[in-house]
Amino acid sequence: MQEALSALVLWYKANPANFVELWIAERDSGKPEALQLEHHRRRIGRYFGDIARLYQSKMIDKRLAALVIDFPGLNVWYQIAVPMSSAYAQRSSRSAAILKQILPQHGPGTIM
Repeated sequence: MQEALSALVLWYKANPANFVELWIAERDSGKPEALQLEHHRRRIGRYFGDIARLYQSKMIDKRLAALVIDFPGLNVWYQIAVPMSSAYAQRSSRSAAILKQILPQHGPGTIM
């Protein structure tokens, strides 16, 4: 997970103005770095999405959900992975909306 978070942060910092559009273009053209970012985006999305589903199905309570999402990776997911996913799939993230009700950001909301 740390590798995935770090790779997405590096991509974002190298391309802050157009990180989503550039990633989609490079992914669609099959560039290896963009394909690896896709893997990283999906790994992080799976982690947070699973927590949202567990919470929504009442298998974990709000306090436990907050506990397992409260780390800097949450900001990376909200600010980098979710916009990438939303732009590529052309729909909003239901998981992000659920988790933002629990914890809108980690700490001051900065990216690692």
